[in-house]
Amino acid sequence: MRNAEKGLAVVVELQGQLEGLARKVWKELEEEVCVKYIPSLSPAPHIALEYGFKAEYNRLEELLTNVSSRFSSFSINGMGLGVFVDDTPVVHIRWQMNKHFLGLKNTLSTGLLRANKQGFITEYESDENWQAKTTLAYKDSSYEKLNQILSIARPYNFRQKMIVNGISLYEYSNEKGEQKLDFFPFKT
Repeated sequence: MRNAEKGLAVVVELQGQLEGLARKVWKELEEEVCVKYIPSLSPAPHIALEYGFKAEYNRLEELLTNVSSRFSSFSINGMGLGVFVDDTPVVHIRWQMNKHFLGLKNTLSTGLLRANKQGFITEYESDENWQAKTTLAYKDSSYEKLNQILSIARPYNFRQKMIVNGISLYEYSNEKGEQKLDFFPFKT
């Protein structure tokens, strides 16, 4: 297993204008209200599809190559901002599910469940409460700062299409944050 203390995640990294807007919000949140937990740990704004497992890298690479080869690029729609109520508010970009995005999520989940049963992936569990989101603020956000956070993020247009052209593999830990290990492009 690769680095037992670290977990793995399969993500869709934001692309184009939406990536740029998310990074601008991250920067403004840091400068104006000292909210920087998420960008300080993540190499890119993204949508986590599956996370919280460990794996033999070569076998996982094979699985992700197989999954990505089944898909062609497709678009997804941003649906603006959302807030989850937690210990601290989770401010995020919401994403609309479509048949392509749902197909990717289900194909990936099925492959990971099978790999978990075969033993080359461990600690994988499908998240029944999963939501397609890109987190902009969490952990160092607060309900006292929520109005400021929303006033910074709200002017940006997160109701746009974005092209998804592959999936990325991230490794993460609480101490070191997230690191991109690989990218698996969809077939052309």
